[in-house]
This record gives sequence, C-alpha cells and structure tokens, in this order.
Amino acid sequence: MDSNLKRKETIVNEILLWKKNRMLPDHYCDFLLALYTEGNAPSTIHDHKNIKQSQSAPMASFLKIAAISLMLIISVFVIYFTELSVLLQTTILTFFVVFILIAIFYYSNKPSFQHLLYIAFAMLLLLLTVNLCGRLFHNNIWVLYITLFFNCILWIFSSFKFALLYFRIAGFLGVMILFISIFI
Repeated sequence: MDSNLKRKETIVNEILLWKKNRMLPDHYCDFLLALYTEGNAPSTIHDHKNIKQSQSAPMASFLKIAAISLMLIISVFVIYFTELSVLLQTTILTFFVVFILIAIFYYSNKPSFQHLLYIAFAMLLLLLTVNLCGRLFHNNIWVLYITLFFNCILWIFSSFKFALLYFRIAGFLGVMILFISIFI
C-alpha cells in the first residue's frame, strides 16, 4: 500500500510540473489532479519545494509590477523634468521599449501579466514617438497629429491581433479625440 501512495505522489508531482511549465492546458492538469487525488487538494501531496514556490509567487508578481511602474515613472521624469540631451533621452526610452518587448516575448505564457506588459509597451512607445517627433520636427503640430494617429492605428490593429478590447477602445477614442481637436 505504501508503494501505491508513493506512485500517486510521483504522478501528482509530475502533473503539477506539467501545469507549472504549461506542457498541458490547465484544465487537463486540473482534471488529472482531481482524478489522481480523488478530489483532495493537491497541496496535501506535493513536496515542500512546490509549496515554497507558490508562496513566493505574489512577491515576484509585485516586484514585476513595481519594476514596470518604475520604468514608466522614470520615462516620464527623464522626458519632462530633466535637461538631458535628446540622444540620452531617446536612448533611455528606447532601452525601456526594447526591455518591455523582450519581457512580452519572455512572459508570453502568462496571460494575466501579459496585459500589463502590453499597456506599458504602448505607453512607452507613445512617449518615445511623441518625444522624437517634438525634438526632430521642432514641435510641428501636423507631424504630432500624424504620430498620434499612427499610434492609435497601431493600438487598433493590436487589439484585433491579440483580442484586447481595451486597446480597441483606446485606439478608437484616440482617433476620435484627435479628429475633434483637429477640426474644432
């Protein structure tokens, strides 16, 4: 009987590993866990290492959110409250945009965190393009309108590609507000 329990524990740990690494869809893993644990909570079977990892998950999420928020705050601070050269401002913003883009690809299997990265990327790209537009074209209002329009179009296309309603709403509202500000 002891070997039977050990075998079940091994199978449950393997299923938990599959779920953690997204080797199978979550609902398959949940079904298999319910089947092998006979409806009992899987936390009673898996080892101490998995328990430690699940306890540190909220802290890791908080640190990721704090890092992204800090990047956004630093970006705004660098653009609007410092006298850095245009090249340095552009380099810092470009670095942040590339960093967020790499994070989007790295965290592509975590849908809840993915949304925050999409929003941060859109905000940083908007800030970068508006800053470059202002610096390169000496605050020409028509170039600014075109830049804002293309950012809004990018949001709309992204909303259809990734099925993100908030990007679609932001894109259409941005285009609408842009046209209202041009023609009024």
